[in-house]
Amino acid sequence: MSQAEIAQHGAIEQLTERLRKFESAGVPKPPYYLLSDYLGFLVDNQLLPRETSDNMQAIYNAVRYGDAPIDEGILVKTLAQVDAALATLREMNRSDIETLGESLASSLVPAETPGQVPAPSPVKPASATAPDIPAFPRSESADDLSRFMPVANPPIRKSLRILAGGFLWTLIVLVAGYYGHDKISSLLKKEEPAKLQWEDPERKLVQDRESRKGHQQFVTNRRALIQQTDIEKERQDLLVNLARFHLRNGEYGEFYFIYDSLIRQDPNNPHNKINFAGFLLDKTNPWYHDPNRALQLAEEAVALDPDTYSLRVLAEALYQTGDAEQAKDFRQKADIALYEAEIKGRGRLRGIGILRFSENGRGVPPVSGPGSLVPKKSGTAEWPGD
Repeated sequence: MSQAEIAQHGAIEQLTERLRKFESAGVPKPPYYLLSDYLGFLVDNQLLPRETSDNMQAIYNAVRYGDAPIDEGILVKTLAQVDAALATLREMNRSDIETLGESLASSLVPAETPGQVPAPSPVKPASATAPDIPAFPRSESADDLSRFMPVANPPIRKSLRILAGGFLWTLIVLVAGYYGHDKISSLLKKEEPAKLQWEDPERKLVQDRESRKGHQQFVTNRRALIQQTDIEKERQDLLVNLARFHLRNGEYGEFYFIYDSLIRQDPNNPHNKINFAGFLLDKTNPWYHDPNRALQLAEEAVALDPDTYSLRVLAEALYQTGDAEQAKDFRQKADIALYEAEIKGRGRLRGIGILRFSENGRGVPPVSGPGSLVPKKSGTAEWPGD
């Protein structure tokens, strides 16, 4: 029978009820008296068998601490033995019961010492016809049941004390080691200046030599990086010029693959992206016409450098993908930027490309700026075709 089943059947309540009957029969349990002592008194006076006492303590311990499961047969046998002992107690003479009560109460009276008044016995004299035994409170709360249960010191407290002692000892060792290391380090630092007085000239020469070598290496690496950057820029410029040459001669496939490789090599170059987007928006080349990719490239280019030409290409890409309202907004932004540039540029614009689309959808290269194919003199600030 499991611990939960025993608790459901009320094993503790039944045993406690039997003990209350022992008290009401004339053998009251003194205050702060342990259950083991009380059961030992009943066993010593042959009111309860030793086996019954051991089984009762085992049942209390099992329910309270869960030490081991209890057999249902042992519980039934224990209750029957307690009932039999209670019946034997009730058949005894009243004087014998009062004598037992007096002996139980006197067992708690401490030995008299000089100058100490003995405490009065809580049991009334035997001349009384019937002892006035107070009714035992019929409460099934945890506090009421616990006064019949033995007080035990669980082993977990000992483990906690060992762990706490080990933690404190480790903390003391760590703190002592930390401060001891600082002490030794401070002593070594005091000895270091005296040693440096003899080694200072030679060490300074070595440090100067290492410093010059490091500076020379830095300059060499810097020059190599600049040269590599210049070479890469010249290579990209050559590829851009080659792509423009293929575009003039109608070799659109070469232009496509050159700009696609440039964008993959340098994804942060807005000029390559916006030029390639303008090429993909040309409807006269259905094989390479891709407004969706042109829209993606135009958005990335505007995020990197929102110039007027990029806004114009983005507006056309939005128009071809079906977003006419947003295309109109970006076209107005491009017009405003062009007007402001005309005012700040003293009536003329330099370096601003203008993308124009004819009625059949063919892209016309800008007259100037990063998307222009033929270098020409920049004219007045106006949008052709508006």
